[in-house]
Amino acid sequence: MIFFLLLISTKVFSQIEVSIYDMAYSGGDLIPLGTPIEIPENGSVTINFYLEVVNPDGVTGSLKALKKTSNDNFPVEICQKTVFSGSTLDGLSCSMTLSDSEFESEGGRVYGEFENTGGIQYLSQFYNVVVVEDSAPDPECNLPQIINTATQNITADSARLDWPSINQAEGYQVSYRMTGEANWNTVSINSSFRDVNNLLPSTNYQWKVRSKCDNGVYADFSDIEEFITLAECPEELNKIQNVPNGAIDIDDSSNFLTASNIIFNGGLAEYDTGNTLRLVPGFHAKFGASFRGYIEGCSSKIQRLKRREENIDEYKITNQDSEENIVEEFVLYPNPFTDKFFVSNLKTNSVWMITNLSGKLLLEGKSDKESKQKITVNSLSKGVYLIKIINPNGKVYFKKIVKK
Repeated sequence: MIFFLLLISTKVFSQIEVSIYDMAYSGGDLIPLGTPIEIPENGSVTINFYLEVVNPDGVTGSLKALKKTSNDNFPVEICQKTVFSGSTLDGLSCSMTLSDSEFESEGGRVYGEFENTGGIQYLSQFYNVVVVEDSAPDPECNLPQIINTATQNITADSARLDWPSINQAEGYQVSYRMTGEANWNTVSINSSFRDVNNLLPSTNYQWKVRSKCDNGVYADFSDIEEFITLAECPEELNKIQNVPNGAIDIDDSSNFLTASNIIFNGGLAEYDTGNTLRLVPGFHAKFGASFRGYIEGCSSKIQRLKRREENIDEYKITNQDSEENIVEEFVLYPNPFTDKFFVSNLKTNSVWMITNLSGKLLLEGKSDKESKQKITVNSLSKGVYLIKIINPNGKVYFKKIVKK
């Protein structure tokens, strides 16, 4: 009798693990595992998290972030990454916006999944999603209708939202959005301010806040506060574009600015930087041009205009190769004025232009004879303006004027 021994070799795969890390609202507040993701009624929230797969045998598959809007609905894939053979540890950062209109009354869930090429699925832990309904607020917890909200420390991509603290409040819920957007980004916090980041430069935003009472319901939202982020300010800037007659070029950088451009007769340039303003060969503020430089760093448009209003009485530059001033002297009066002012000693065919402090042309005209010129400005609002006068031989004069 002969016996045969049959040996069968079976490969045992190591366990694949899928995990979610750093689950947080877009404002930065972390959502601990076991704590539901809260969506305000008639609103939305954006969440950010990192999805990781530990894949000891390096099998090929797909790593996905999913949301399930009800018990009956199929999960919806939001983020996906292919994990190639040989990769034992991989992951992806994911951001998703959850709106209350997507979810049924029982809520939903957010989770991760790794599916190998054989169709076997490995799931991460779940985060439940709930819609927080508005309830009648506790009167002792209401924020006052006039609450003196304030937006502080505005930059090109961030701002601080500030409001008075309420003794009875258990916390606050602050919502913000880009002006014109339908949905709000909502964050629940305990402090009476909120730093919001990753905003877009030169963009209008709105925000509002409400307090949370000790019985868990929320008070009415405050009035909507609005603000505008600053223009983006680079660390270094190289000015090579020439400034022609009649143009205004205002620019700034946070650290270093180099200028090699030409500012032509009648052009106006103002450059601002944090540490070094360098005028290199090629830079030329020509006869009749206006140029100013500052070591102040990035400034908001409002700060620039205020600085120009307070510090600039006359923009005037002389040609280093000529002893001549830009123009012969003339007299402008009264200044400040109400509805008109006069300019004397103008040459025939001199051109005058009135602009706002941003350089926008508002009024212009031409002298028809060599005498006193009356300029009527009924259409201008009260404020500070610049008048630019160019005489027939091209000489230019800028002067600040004030309508009261």
